[in-house]
Amino acid sequence: MKKIKFDNIRMVLFSPGIVIMNKLEVAHNINKVLSFLFDGDPVIVPLSEDAPSELPRIQLNSKKGIYSLSIAKNRIDFVFRNKDHQEKNSFTF
Repeated sequence: MKKIKFDNIRMVLFSPGIVIMNKLEVAHNINKVLSFLFDGDPVIVPLSEDAPSELPRIQLNSKKGIYSLSIAKNRIDFVFRNKDHQEKNSFTF
C-alpha cells in the first residue's frame, strides 16, 4: 500500500455570476456558518461592477494560513494548506 501526503487542496465552484450586495455582511455570515474558521481579518475589495469577474471581491483567511476563501463574481475558491505533515494527514491506498 502507498501513503499519499498532500500539501494543499483547492476546491473551486464556478458560477455564471455571483451578485453580492453587502460584502461585509456576506463575509460575516459565511464565517459564522463555518464556526469562525476564518479568524483573520477579512479583505473586502471595493471593485467597480465592470471590473473583471475573476478578481476576488471578498477574501477570508485563517490566522495560521491553513484555510482561505476567495469570492469573485464567477467563482469561489476554498484552499486548505497542510502546515502539518504528520501521519494523520496522509491517505493509504
